[in-house]
Parts: sequence; C-alpha cells; structure tokens
Amino acid sequence: MIDKFTVGKASCNLEPFNEKGFGRNSSLKWVTHLHVPEEHRKQGLAKALLKQLGKEADEAQISLILECRSYEESIDENALDRLYRQFGFVEIQEEPKLMLRIPVPPALFESLKQKPASRIIQSIYQ
Repeated sequence: MIDKFTVGKASCNLEPFNEKGFGRNSSLKWVTHLHVPEEHRKQGLAKALLKQLGKEADEAQISLILECRSYEESIDENALDRLYRQFGFVEIQEEPKLMLRIPVPPALFESLKQKPASRIIQSIYQ
C-alpha cells in the first residue's frame, strides 16, 4: 500500500520497503515521487514537507530512505543532496545515490527539546 503525504502543494509517496526481511509493516519506508509543481517552487514547500515528514517519522519511529535523483533537468542534484541533509538524511550508497534518515530515539528527542546540542540538530528535529 502506498501512502500519499502532502504539505500544501508539495507531495511525496511513502512506500513499504519490500526487500527480504521487510514487509508492509516495516519501520523502513521509501520516500518516492517528491514533487512541488513548478509554479509553487522557491516558496519553502519542499522544506515544509520534509520537516513534517521527519517529525511524523520520528513520532512513529520509522526510518526513511530515498534516492537522491532529480527527474527534471531544472533541478540540481547537488541542491537536492543539500536539502535532504538539512533534514537528517545521510548518504548510504553512492550509485544509485541512496540516503537514509533514522528516527530520533524518544529519549534523545525529549532531551533535545530540553537542551538542544546545536542549531543544526535543532533545525532537523524541531
């Protein structure tokens, strides 16, 4: 089952990770088809979507995986990489470039709300 996730005009799909050992109820989900219509770009919608997606993934303790690849020539893949890293994704494979975001453990999340370790961590997990 594919779930559609939207924030404003930005959207993506969350799909089960269907590899050996993972099933529909896995705590690992593929983020696919992240899209912001061209006329709504440069308004922070992708950032808002990734921030909300990360927040909900943390609450549900779900890891997210995505392929860092643009399907449009007008979107720079280096910019995509920087965007995803802002929201806690790290590169786990070079070709194709896959990025993973693991959820913040609940105890760490509560600790960060009390005394954030840095502005980078704050921006990812707030």
